[in-house]
Amino acid sequence: MTEVRKAFSRSLYNKSDKTAKNIIREYLIKSEGHSLLNDVENYYADLQTSKEGKDYYHEAEMKYSWRGDWPTHWDEIRIPSRKKRLLEKYSNERLTFYVISGDEKRFWKISSDALRKAPIKEASNRYIDKGETFFHISVSNADLISISTD
Repeated sequence: MTEVRKAFSRSLYNKSDKTAKNIIREYLIKSEGHSLLNDVENYYADLQTSKEGKDYYHEAEMKYSWRGDWPTHWDEIRIPSRKKRLLEKYSNERLTFYVISGDEKRFWKISSDALRKAPIKEASNRYIDKGETFFHISVSNADLISISTD
């Protein structure tokens, strides 16, 4: 069976990649005490940091349909199953995923362990092609972080 994937959009990438990286970079450095090691595009993790002598990897995505508070009827966070290649690449590493609101006021922080335990299944809405699969992570398995405006 052929895996269904959303086609790569250069314009969406150009719109979201830099913003997402900037938000998570600032959070990691200011709030978590990380030092930036690498954020050069290598088609794997968006950012590589260090803290207390250990390396960490971070993948950030924007969710433009999410503005304001997280809707209470959204009981799960969906991350495209194509990201499983990151779980394979960094199988023994510290890897964290971030899903950032379209208004850039908050984000979900999701551990690679939560992703590994989440079921992969099809999702459907007007923006998703039939057959595309996602990790379905319960919001109870993620941390909702508000972005400081100072």
